[in-house]
Amino acid sequence: MSNTPDKWTTPYIIQLIGEYVHELLPIIDKKVNESTLEFYTEFINENPKYWQKTESRMVSYWNAYYRHRYPKLKEYLGFEIVNRIKKTKAQQRL
Repeated sequence: MSNTPDKWTTPYIIQLIGEYVHELLPIIDKKVNESTLEFYTEFINENPKYWQKTESRMVSYWNAYYRHRYPKLKEYLGFEIVNRIKKTKAQQRL
């Protein structure tokens, strides 16, 4: 698999952040990095309702399936990824 960031994959990776298969999160975590964060923030700026739904789904799946393993939401990798994207978006506003 190539390490070259491909902007066209952004919507697909965003979709996976909101899925229940938490085994995908370590792969996504590697894809959402310093060289690609701009792609994700651009996408969520253009699709705020979709992003909100994705974030809500991530929290919902954590609550339903993974809360016993990660009692605090901030310990869940999906939450860490979402926060990394949101933090970058907030920094771009400054």
